Amino acid sequence: MKYDLLKIMDDLGIEYQYVEHEPITDYEVAKAVDEKYNLEGTESKNLFLKDKNGTYYVFITEEGVRFNRAFLKEVTGEKLSITSPEELEEKTGYVVGCATNFGYDSDVIFIVDSEIFKHDKLICSAGSPTQSMVIHTKDLKKIFQNSSNQVVYVQAPREE
Repeated sequence: MKYDLLKIMDDLGIEYQYVEHEPITDYEVAKAVDEKYNLEGTESKNLFLKDKNGTYYVFITEEGVRFNRAFLKEVTGEKLSITSPEELEEKTGYVVGCATNFGYDSDVIFIVDSEIFKHDKLICSAGSPTQSMVIHTKDLKKIFQNSSNQVVYVQAPREE
């Protein structure tokens, strides 16, 4: 089920910047879109994951952080894998590359990389390859606090 992300932020009184643009296909195109529309912040990275028991997770981090299976297994106690594009769209309404930082059914567990809060703003997908939003990280924390999702804060390892 796809959620109205802008309504979630409006209902919480959160300020954001929202733009519609050409389709983003990778981080290179994302950087060009950021420059064209003056989007300032750190690019977020959101991976929609699943364990063998059918529990869904979204790993919320920043561009450049790799999917570390061993680390996430330590966090969850389960081996996680990235869902197929079909399963992502069926469960969330989002397509590959457009998983968002919030706006999921309550049974999806958020694994949030605490490092994102060292940045003032995140540039996030708004659920479509042609929609982006910029949000203050302090406001993202407010969204998590008002969400019915379980939220687990972690310190994700960085590649040296």
